Amino acid sequence: MMNFTENLPKFFLSCLIIIVLITPAFKTNALTVSPVRLELEGNPGETIKDELKLNNESDGFQTFYTAFENFEARGESGSPNFVRGTEGLATWITAPENLDLKPNEYRERIPFEIKIPADAEPGGHFAAIFWTTNPPSDLESGIGIGAKVGTLVLLRVLGDIEEGGGIIEFGTLGKQKVFLHRPVDFFYRFRNDGADRIKPDGTANIRNLLGIRSVSLPPNLTEGNVLPDSIRRFEFAWEGKGLLNEEVDNQFGEFWLNVRNEWRNFGLGRYSAKLSLDYGADKQLHSEAKYVFWILPWHLLLVAVILLVILYFVGRREVLAYNEWIVRRTIKHMNQLKEAARRYGGKKKV
Repeated sequence: MMNFTENLPKFFLSCLIIIVLITPAFKTNALTVSPVRLELEGNPGETIKDELKLNNESDGFQTFYTAFENFEARGESGSPNFVRGTEGLATWITAPENLDLKPNEYRERIPFEIKIPADAEPGGHFAAIFWTTNPPSDLESGIGIGAKVGTLVLLRVLGDIEEGGGIIEFGTLGKQKVFLHRPVDFFYRFRNDGADRIKPDGTANIRNLLGIRSVSLPPNLTEGNVLPDSIRRFEFAWEGKGLLNEEVDNQFGEFWLNVRNEWRNFGLGRYSAKLSLDYGADKQLHSEAKYVFWILPWHLLLVAVILLVILYFVGRREVLAYNEWIVRRTIKHMNQLKEAARRYGGKKKV
């Protein structure tokens, strides 16, 4: 219990960093930094120069301090796990040690440099440039939980880089095989066996039983990277027109709600989803996977069958009634013709 209590500040700091880093704008109530991610490349021995933009969104004067940390993959979610830099890319970066910003001041050009060592290993190197309201002494002790935002730096050191990996699993969430309607949610897991980050790019084509393509989906819409020696899980969906989420009081109401959702997000029969991904520095590597599933909107089909049965019997009755009317009219017409012929024949005989 004592150890957990002592580590509470570090725990909350880690949670704050993760939340900040996975949001689109790296925004807190004090500071916004952009861009949120830099993808750079350079040769061993080269110095890369670039700039960041900072905006103090608070109503007070703020001093922000810089900090550099390496990061690696945390599980399969793509969330970074930060490690204080004692070597690697975090030690190659230099930037102003601190920066004073007036209330609501926007600073467009904050320079920084990356000095790649001459003996740097070719491949991916990953770090973050943080700006924090805590001085370095507080960060080193782990007691500071002030505003902390940053930019991810993904550096590729050019050279002979080993590349490899591929799709290791693909399917629907929960491996579900049968759906009532869309959306159908997919996932895939991609393994990177190479020495640099991989950004899978490609399509997921969904075809019906006849082989006709129903839709082509982007499987990496967020352009997420897979770090070396890690596995990352991606998710995407075959969307519909949206589900109706109305409150119902009984099973009958729930049944009709399902009917309406199945009509709005219609699909029927067997479908196959083929995931095709290209990856690598020149997208020369390829990986594929396939998954089969069904959409069976049985509530809607039941209503359709009932309507067809009703139409059949109603239509059959109407057809029989019409036929009887035709027969009666024909008989009546024939009788009229016979009567006319009889009268006409009788007159001629006289």
